[in-house]
Amino acid sequence: MRNARIAILGAVLIAAAYFGYRAYDRHSQSPFVFGLARAGERYDSYVAALKDSSQDEPRCSDLVAGYRICRGTLMRPQSAVIVVVDPRGRVVLLDQRIVETSTETRRAATELATRWTQESPATPVKRPDAADVKRWSSDDNRWSATMSTRGPARSLDEVVLIDEKTLGTLSAAALPTLLVLSREGLVGPELVDATERRAPGALAKAADRLAAGGRPSASAASQLPACGPQASLGIDPGMARRTSLGADVEIVTQAMAQLFPDRRLELRDSVYLVDGDGVPELIEVTDPVPVRNGAALAFAVNYSGRASAVASRIQTFDAASCRASAEVIVARLDRSRRKVTGIERLTPDEEALASRVVEMRATTGKEQRLLVHTVGTYGATEWYGEVDWMDAVALDSLHVVDRWPVTLAKIDSDSRVAAVDLQPIVASGDAPRSSVGGKRVTAVVQAHGGSRAQPLFLPSGPQGRPDGWAMLTVL
Repeated sequence: MRNARIAILGAVLIAAAYFGYRAYDRHSQSPFVFGLARAGERYDSYVAALKDSSQDEPRCSDLVAGYRICRGTLMRPQSAVIVVVDPRGRVVLLDQRIVETSTETRRAATELATRWTQESPATPVKRPDAADVKRWSSDDNRWSATMSTRGPARSLDEVVLIDEKTLGTLSAAALPTLLVLSREGLVGPELVDATERRAPGALAKAADRLAAGGRPSASAASQLPACGPQASLGIDPGMARRTSLGADVEIVTQAMAQLFPDRRLELRDSVYLVDGDGVPELIEVTDPVPVRNGAALAFAVNYSGRASAVASRIQTFDAASCRASAEVIVARLDRSRRKVTGIERLTPDEEALASRVVEMRATTGKEQRLLVHTVGTYGATEWYGEVDWMDAVALDSLHVVDRWPVTLAKIDSDSRVAAVDLQPIVASGDAPRSSVGGKRVTAVVQAHGGSRAQPLFLPSGPQGRPDGWAMLTVL
């Protein structure tokens, strides 16, 4: 009798464990399945199940707090796949972009819509592009599936499977992951905005942590030596540049002679520095600006050939060995305003691998500043990009006392392009700018032939002024 009761109890426990596991499994994995994939399953199991469907071995890279992002391609259907994996090794997000249009992909779209609608009704999603987008959510709102179709035949274009609970409750340490996913266009503005409402200021701090990886690179770049002269093919015969400099041409010539006593300035349609052997180097001289109540003249020198050599290297994601930095020159004048009595020089962006001064102007008011518009070029082995800066230079000390970014642009080794226009959030005129650090901005991210607007938070940087490397790391 006792053995019978034990057997019955054992059977009850086994049944309870079985049904309990079924219930746990049902809630720990998404009900929305696409091919071999679903959110909540183990990433290793998903990769093992692909077998012959995978065209290459997925490449994974670490994000923060144990999260990873993995990329790969599939042959059936031809697709680019991005998977986000949590610290437990489970799929938090899967984005599969289908690049083929076929009878199979059209049929798959219909079958998916029918099967997922059995779980929950579909909700249309408005997007600015031509895609027809629908979204499904589980009853408890933990899981979601989004499908987009294109063209008259509504062929399957993209499928996104998400563990909404995990992404919606990221710890403070993992919030930089959310910014990366936003930049990648993998999560929408709603999730970013909800996170900011739940913990105001948390995403700005996350941007600072995300940007920390770029600051050592900025320091390393500042230690690189200046690039040597780059010989140009020849000297053009024009004389227009001499005319455009007007009465200041003699001042510029005197100043350049003091800067480069072993080279001569050649002003043509283009501008050159010519060495003792007659070998020219292409440079650019900006229009001079009177400063210090006319007691000095400021202009910038861009080393065009050197900057082009650096850019061609970093655009192939190769490490630069030198920097091609533009210089701001302040030529002090005597009382006659016709003779240069001394030279001061400033490098506006010490961290950029290459820089170019676009224009300069002096402010009006009690404390005159020199406003310098500079384009800085930065690059690593995975990306390169540019930041347009406006620098406010104090004319007494010739130091940059304030700087603010105007635009950002970046491209990575996977051909993803991102750009941000910050002009709407900076002040106009000569008024001091408030820091853009921690502000919510919108990045236009282009990848796989489509563009999406995604929210970003810029890092604050030292003294509240972000550097180019840090911002492009976030971007």
